[in-house]
Amino acid sequence: MAGSGSMGRHLTAIGAAGWASTVAQILMLREIFVQFYGNELSVGIVLFFWLLWTAAGSALAPRLFGKFPAVSASRRWSSLIPGLLSAYALAMPITVIWIRGARLLFHIPRGDVPGLGQTILLTGATTAPLCLLFGFLFGSIWMAAADSTPKGRSGLWIYAAEAAGAGIGGLTFYFLLLPRCTALEAAILSGWVPALAALITMGRAVGTGPAVALAAAWLMLASLWAAGGRLESWSRSWVWGSGLVRSVDTPYHNITVLQGQGQQSVMIDGLWAYSIPDPQGAEDAVHLALLQHGHPQKVLVLGAAGPEILRELLRYPDLRRILVVDPDPVLLSMSRLDREDPTVGFHCDDIRRYVRRAEDCYDVVLLHTADPVTLALNRFRTVEFFRDLDGLLCSGGVISVTVSGGEEMLGEAQIRLVSSVLGALDHVFGDRVLYPGSRIRLVAARNPGILARDPEILAGRAERRGLALQYVRRDRLENLLDPLRQAYFDQVLAAAPPELNRDGHPVGFLYALGWWTARTEGGASGDWIGPMTSPAFRKIGAAVVSAVAFLLLIWLVFGPRLPVERGAALAVFSVGASLMVLQIVLFLAYQIWEGALYTAMALLVTTFMTGLSAGALAAHCFVDKPGGWARAKQALLVAHAGLAALALALGWTFGRGAPSWIAFPSRPWALVFFCAAAGGMGVLGGAHFGLSCLVCKIRSGKGAAGPRLYAWDLAGAASAAMGGTLILLPIWGLSGAGWACAGFLAVTFAALLRSLRLR
Repeated sequence: MAGSGSMGRHLTAIGAAGWASTVAQILMLREIFVQFYGNELSVGIVLFFWLLWTAAGSALAPRLFGKFPAVSASRRWSSLIPGLLSAYALAMPITVIWIRGARLLFHIPRGDVPGLGQTILLTGATTAPLCLLFGFLFGSIWMAAADSTPKGRSGLWIYAAEAAGAGIGGLTFYFLLLPRCTALEAAILSGWVPALAALITMGRAVGTGPAVALAAAWLMLASLWAAGGRLESWSRSWVWGSGLVRSVDTPYHNITVLQGQGQQSVMIDGLWAYSIPDPQGAEDAVHLALLQHGHPQKVLVLGAAGPEILRELLRYPDLRRILVVDPDPVLLSMSRLDREDPTVGFHCDDIRRYVRRAEDCYDVVLLHTADPVTLALNRFRTVEFFRDLDGLLCSGGVISVTVSGGEEMLGEAQIRLVSSVLGALDHVFGDRVLYPGSRIRLVAARNPGILARDPEILAGRAERRGLALQYVRRDRLENLLDPLRQAYFDQVLAAAPPELNRDGHPVGFLYALGWWTARTEGGASGDWIGPMTSPAFRKIGAAVVSAVAFLLLIWLVFGPRLPVERGAALAVFSVGASLMVLQIVLFLAYQIWEGALYTAMALLVTTFMTGLSAGALAAHCFVDKPGGWARAKQALLVAHAGLAALALALGWTFGRGAPSWIAFPSRPWALVFFCAAAGGMGVLGGAHFGLSCLVCKIRSGKGAAGPRLYAWDLAGAASAAMGGTLILLPIWGLSGAGWACAGFLAVTFAALLRSLRLR
């Protein structure tokens, strides 16, 4: 039996690995999100492969462990761990470079949007090495600790230390590395943590192989750091080409500036935001909305839109106030004019939080955010957000919203996308005008009779205000507002009335996802989205899921009883899947009602990981105690039932009536509520995993169950990362997702109850 020094080295190793894995996951999500022009589909794919490869690596370790003689197993694993840590240290910066170069290796032209198949292939290829390595490292440390500490304590300490290291890594990245380092620099610096842990864990009896690996890792990390600036420039140019002017990572976005064809284009998270100069885009954004108001004096711009829009706004001599709101100070600084103007102001805040709490009113509101291709962007196209905007308008005020469309015709996926935005807008505002174009512009007002559809009226207002416009001219207004063209758009959009896009039921994201897949893969690939958006599909789907769950419950209750390890594995799988979905529900709910998720996410994740660590350590109460086996089984059932109850409570909380009573007096109280929910989930999840490992170890007398159960936990989370994001949340909403998790946990509770032989 190894002493406390051996266990200390194992905890150091897994803590450093957990720290580095969290930083690596954040970096990979950000890099792939940018390189493949991602939305929640790409994020779901990343999480799916991340968890799947990690689960595979973790499951592989016990298989190899069984091939070693028992007398030499611990020594072999202990000598292998420093080498694995050294390899992981190097894999972090190499993976960032590999992601950026993948488009070149797979011959995807610069500027082309990868299709769904290419995104899946590239994501699977780029995530495999690092994630397989981490999973194998986790399993190796677990097996070494379990072999050297046979009392059942080691595995729980390993799981707790990994969760604690992951939480600290998330905080360190968001608050220290992200504001000061590029992604590649952050990866190199983070690689030093497992490299240092490899040095600490290397015992005297370790052979020359791990020592050589560690020396090579330290040398290569130092070389990468010395060449970091050039590597950053080269790797960015692999993605954007020679026209790259600047690329910077902020706590909110990746912002890239490209030079080409006499323009500078600003890309946010890989998607086009605006170009300079773009006189037609600036005129359309400003004058199509402001000409609809009789005498605009105060204008609110939501989202940083570039200095050209501000110059166009300043052509109105009667404007007294222009305010630009965006959470990213870098984007706000890029929107500033060459000279200061007292009329223009900038406010750094989350858009939704500002809109909800603003006390001033505005004549015109220009919403400059992208299509709802992510759940984060979808919150700017919901009924609730439009209601908040309506509350900001002065008497006779108008708002302007854009959505991807077409000049003459709309495809099926585009019709669904535009109609989802239009339906939410029409539900709140009494009148609106549609301007066709590659970006359809919708101008809405509270009451009928405010908006003009006569080109003569709009052109006359421009002339009286002394506006000599180059693109918003009389003839173009006649073309945009042509009755036949307007009749076509009214007809095709009325033929596909969508369900209302709401905060708690984000169907607009599903329509945008269909448009995104149709755009990248062709029209046929988006057809799988259409049926999912209908109420009938949801009712049929709910009936099918309920029937399958009922049959599974009957089989689990009256069929053959599962062995303890299989029953625990099924329970751990269901808990892993449910925790992933509930985390996404918490993130989305906080973002909807409070915004500014970017730094809050670090706190929520850290609270959750701290809860996991605390819950796993709590399972030690049942080690070597009288009646520990029976008490551990009872506590495991309580933890499982507690998670089901928590999922049910969150489903009820985030139902349709939730926002009326979640009236937090200030943001700190909201953060306390969500952190408490995340921490509670973590404690129950950590205790459930720790108790499952303890029950299986006591039952079998072996420590190999830990890595296998960890693999089942990650497999459940992987399935939920895709299914929860793409199906469960958009189709059944926040409350439906909570209730679905509660139902799944209830079914697996029956299997766990029988496998533990409790009546």
